[in-house]
Amino acid sequence: MEEQLLNHVFSAAREGDASNVLDTIDKWCWQQGHWMMHVGDKKGDLLTTQVRDAVSRTEAGKLTIIEVGGYCGYSAVRIGRELREGDRLFSIEIKPLHAAIATKILEYAGLSDRVKVVVGTVETKLAWLKTHVVEGRGGADLVFLDHSKEHYLPDFKRLEESGVVRKETVVVADNCLYPGCPDYVEYITTNSNYDSKRYESELEYKEGRPDHVYVSRRK
Repeated sequence: MEEQLLNHVFSAAREGDASNVLDTIDKWCWQQGHWMMHVGDKKGDLLTTQVRDAVSRTEAGKLTIIEVGGYCGYSAVRIGRELREGDRLFSIEIKPLHAAIATKILEYAGLSDRVKVVVGTVETKLAWLKTHVVEGRGGADLVFLDHSKEHYLPDFKRLEESGVVRKETVVVADNCLYPGCPDYVEYITTNSNYDSKRYESELEYKEGRPDHVYVSRRK
C-alpha cells in the first residue's frame, strides 16, 4: 500500500506543490478506500492551525518541530509547507521503508530543505536529539505524537527529561480516542506543568468514526 501511494503521488500530483501533494493523497485515500495511518485532512487542519500558531510566535528560521511517527510523510508535508527558510522539522520514523518513502514524497513536494527524516525511535535517537535539537536549536517549539500509542507516554517523558520539551513547547497528540493512549492522556491532563485541551474530530478517512486530539502547552 505504501509503495502504491508513492507511485500515485509521482504520477498524479504536481511536483513542487506541497498542497497539491496533500490533496492528491487525501483524494486517493477517500475515493479509493485506502485507509492509511496519516493524520488525514480533518485532524490535519487542527495540526496546521497549531503549526501556524507556532510560526506566528517564533522568529523566522528559529522554529523547531519534532514529529514522532512520520509514516509516509503526509503530516511532514502538511507541517513542512508552513515552515520558513531556516525553520526545521525533524520527523522520526522507526521503519526504514516508510522513512524512505516519506523522504521521496518530501523531495517531490519541494520540502527537503526544511524537513529531515530520521530513522529510529525516540529512545535510539535520544543522543542525536540532544545534540541537534536541544544543544543545536534550544529545544522544540512543537511536538507531534503519532506513533505507537503504547509508546506515547514513555517517549514523551524521554523528550521531557532530555530538554527537547521545554517551557512553551506545544504537544499535539493524535489518536487519543482510537486506538487510544489512556496513560498519556491521564499524565498530560493531570500534570500541573501543562495546559491541555481535547479536540473532538474523526478518525482519518473514516466518516463518522470519532477520535480525539489533545493539544497541550508546557507552562
